[in-house]
Amino acid sequence: MIMRLKTTVWLRATLVKNNNYFIPPRLKSVLCNTLSCTMGFTTEQMLKNRSAVLAESKWIGENPLAVDLDADPFLLSNGLANQTFDVDDFTRLPILTGKSLSIEDRHKNSEEWEQVDDFDSSGPLDKHYVILDKKNGVIKFGDGENGEIPPIGTKIKIKYKTGDLENNLLINEGKVLEIDSYSSSSLFSPEKSKSEIFGITLLPSTMGRLDEGLKEAVVRARQELLVPFKVVSKKDCEYIVMNTPGLRIGMVKVFTNEEITISPSFISVLEISKGKLDIITIDNPELLVNTIFVLAIPYSLSEKPMPNVPFLSSILKHIDKHRLVTTRVKMVIPEYLDVYITAEVKIQNQLIDKNRLKQEIYDALDHTFRPLPHAFEGKDFVGWEFGRSVYKSEIISIIENIEGVDMVSDINLDAAGSYGSFSKDNEGHIHTKNSSLAIVNDVDISFIQ
Repeated sequence: MIMRLKTTVWLRATLVKNNNYFIPPRLKSVLCNTLSCTMGFTTEQMLKNRSAVLAESKWIGENPLAVDLDADPFLLSNGLANQTFDVDDFTRLPILTGKSLSIEDRHKNSEEWEQVDDFDSSGPLDKHYVILDKKNGVIKFGDGENGEIPPIGTKIKIKYKTGDLENNLLINEGKVLEIDSYSSSSLFSPEKSKSEIFGITLLPSTMGRLDEGLKEAVVRARQELLVPFKVVSKKDCEYIVMNTPGLRIGMVKVFTNEEITISPSFISVLEISKGKLDIITIDNPELLVNTIFVLAIPYSLSEKPMPNVPFLSSILKHIDKHRLVTTRVKMVIPEYLDVYITAEVKIQNQLIDKNRLKQEIYDALDHTFRPLPHAFEGKDFVGWEFGRSVYKSEIISIIENIEGVDMVSDINLDAAGSYGSFSKDNEGHIHTKNSSLAIVNDVDISFIQ
């Protein structure tokens, strides 16, 4: 929630230029006096002994002055090891967060004990306790060797935060909350407020969820079996690459050493050699047995997303943790192939704005060849894949689907890239090596009657 301020301030920030940004950082919002809150309430409960009844304890006869015989024996410690207790009111469950636990003797003297995760590091005199089961409110104490035993006849009281799905409230964004002097809040109408301090929810609240049961755990385990954790197939590798921690990856393609095609000169790859990153060139990849080649480009707003060395090295280090011992992995540095399109177009009506139509044709071709899926002017584009050939028929279909175009009477395709990165067949179609991405560089449109 955010507290209302009577004064206004200005905040100026300068973005330091850095070539590692694939998506330029953008300031979404500035939130002042903002807190995150968990819905629930604090309760204080007496603990009921689940262990042997106090009257059956062998220590009663030896310690008659330590026990209040008028008290409920189930609310007292029996002085034995490994005692477990329940909260007194089962309607105040589950335990979300334990706040404090105090042990009180018959003379009303109390002492605070400390919550720990387990008794492994607890000594005989450490006043520790463990919340054994938060859902059912079960608390356990030590055995005298790992964790002190609560003295016989003492009462135990715990204070904790609780909440449940039934009592949860969904609070919408922009709801006003009154903050009273007891640090609690309540929903109210602003015109009826008598409090001097109030807040506004910036985001809608989310509901909690129940603890996972055995059946749900079995279902989740079966689903996790379908998630690849080792690079066995190409699909496994693509999934692991797409889920590289800390990176937003736009597209991934994996090839074996027999599938990868290169120019007659070489291909540039990134590899881990003796624990170090190296950029090397390979001129004969088919000789590299048990090797997979990975191509990846970042998710970016750029028309030609290009990975840098930190991006590729992060992926390579992540795959290295999941690859088989006998499999070698190399990151291929992708290459963009510039495509030039020349076309003669017959229009349906001579009164059509030709400049506008040329722009529409260029936009349609430009966004079709962009590598990442995106939307433009209400139309979804799936992205152009690695190594996908460029056929005249596809270009003609894109142009002729634009409103105002009657037909394409002639078309010519050309490309520019490194030596051997593409080829043209007798029909004029362009074929690229599978580590390249075709992208539109120029479109020359002439109109005929």
